Amino acid sequence: MSGDFTVVNAALVRDLKKRGLWDEVMVSDLKYFDGSLGPIDRVPEDLKQLYATSFEIDATWLIQAAARRQKWIDQAQSLNLYLSQANGKKTRCSLSRSMAIRP
Repeated sequence: MSGDFTVVNAALVRDLKKRGLWDEVMVSDLKYFDGSLGPIDRVPEDLKQLYATSFEIDATWLIQAAARRQKWIDQAQSLNLYLSQANGKKTRCSLSRSMAIRP
């Protein structure tokens, strides 16, 4: 299968309902912002951090976390980095950081 599919995060819906934030406007906002809570003003900061999208997580942190866990992995690991507005400079910086880290 290919194409765009909407996947509902049941835990996010539950947390938004607990805080009285789940309504048609929230559904529309989530669709408009491609699932990102960051630009939605009425969402508290703790939920924005908990439910950050892959593009909102700092690539340096992901690389450092992979380097730390590598010593417990027998063979190898794969890591996908999602760079918002990727360009040659961002890609080069991410690769340079990953090669400079010693686990």
